[in-house]
Amino acid sequence: MTTLEGRQDDVSLSELKKKMADFAKERDWDQFHSPRNLLLALVGEVGELSEIFQWKGEVPRGLPGWEDEEKQHLGEELSDVLLYLVRLSDICGVDLGKAVLRKLEINATKYPVKLSKGSSKKLNQIINNSLPPPTSTTTTNSDSSSSNIKDGGSHDGV
Repeated sequence: MTTLEGRQDDVSLSELKKKMADFAKERDWDQFHSPRNLLLALVGEVGELSEIFQWKGEVPRGLPGWEDEEKQHLGEELSDVLLYLVRLSDICGVDLGKAVLRKLEINATKYPVKLSKGSSKKLNQIINNSLPPPTSTTTTNSDSSSSNIKDGGSHDGV
């Protein structure tokens, strides 16, 4: 499907990366695009994105009842977040597409369908629930941990 401008709707990360690099170069902004500065800008944009949902309570998929202007504003803030993320990954020398695919593979292993389907439990809760109860002869080592997810954490981007 093409847009009114005759362009494809689907845009690759590579295309966004190039467009962002060209945009910054044309304005002589590379000097300001350090990893730290880009990260702080990204965090600021995530804050602006959060403000859109603040005080709305739980919002159903598809955003029924939202005005077109609200959806447009949401699209703009989502775009800002994506653009800063793509630029940050470029400046840091991280191939974001490959990193995302690798992370999805890691998460598929970490959260197998058999143990996690229909559950919002964190990895440590899944592991603890799938293990047999400890017997009186079992000893535990308080220094070892079966998970790097802390209580109150979230799934890894899924």
